[in-house]
Amino acid sequence: MCRVNFVINRLMLGNRELGWECFNGKGIEEYTSKQLLEIIRNGKDKVYGLCIGKDGELEPDKEGFYVTSIMEHRHVGNYRPMDSESIVNMSYICMGVKEVDGEKFYTCISNKFESVQLSKEQIKAYMMLGVITAGARIRNGEIEVAVIESAEKKEVKAPVVVTEAPQEAEAKKEDPQLVEVKKEEPKLMEVKKDEKKMVKDNPKVVITSDSKVDSKKKGDK
Repeated sequence: MCRVNFVINRLMLGNRELGWECFNGKGIEEYTSKQLLEIIRNGKDKVYGLCIGKDGELEPDKEGFYVTSIMEHRHVGNYRPMDSESIVNMSYICMGVKEVDGEKFYTCISNKFESVQLSKEQIKAYMMLGVITAGARIRNGEIEVAVIESAEKKEVKAPVVVTEAPQEAEAKKEDPQLVEVKKEEPKLMEVKKDEKKMVKDNPKVVITSDSKVDSKKKGDK
């Protein structure tokens, strides 16, 4: 299972960074910069919103996830755009698009973790206002959504290959209803030397399965 993390807010204490608030599709998780660096380098899980820069530190992923800004969560109810003096305290991140009855709807989440479905007209209006800060952009007049890998990976089981002997395979080709029947080998009965001699002297002697000798002769009662 590949876990997906959308970077929503940067946690701050004054001017000091504490960590990052991320949305994993089900709930909120908090990570330090060191933890996110390890996740990105490991490559097992996905992080959308941040990437590793040339200096080896985290930076907004402008090329891959179209990030224009990240909100800083500075205090209870106090939000401010990262690297900006803007007074806007609300932003949305686009996490995907789906089609319903031929109409496209864009799944977005706010910096206060409010999930909404926006129509094409709504998301364009939000982009014009700068409220959509990551996950989508307008290119050549059309909305372009960032590529997001699915959080679920199906386990593929290797097929079981049964090999057959060439002669058996050829026989089954000629007759598909051919059923292999194992022939039971006849059980051989051991006869002791003394019993063999008795049989030779008296041809009427019968050797039974329990190796007992029936010594009845013709005319005996």
